[in-house]
Amino acid sequence: MSADPWFVVTSACTACGACLRTCHLRCLRINPPGISPPVRILDDVCDGCGECAEVCPAEAIYPIQEVLRATHGT
Repeated sequence: MSADPWFVVTSACTACGACLRTCHLRCLRINPPGISPPVRILDDVCDGCGECAEVCPAEAIYPIQEVLRATHGT
């Protein structure tokens, strides 16, 4: 598990593959069509660097803690 897990926002992700091409650990996968989220992050491989979020043109990748605060106020 990474020290700073990331989350793919399903409604924003276009599965363009920019994150996959950037990840130095190759810890992202595109799911088959119809599977949500379109891209999944392998938390057991991810080191939390955030490179994927920096290159995402749809701004669909966020730290999980930020998503939880926005959706649940925690």
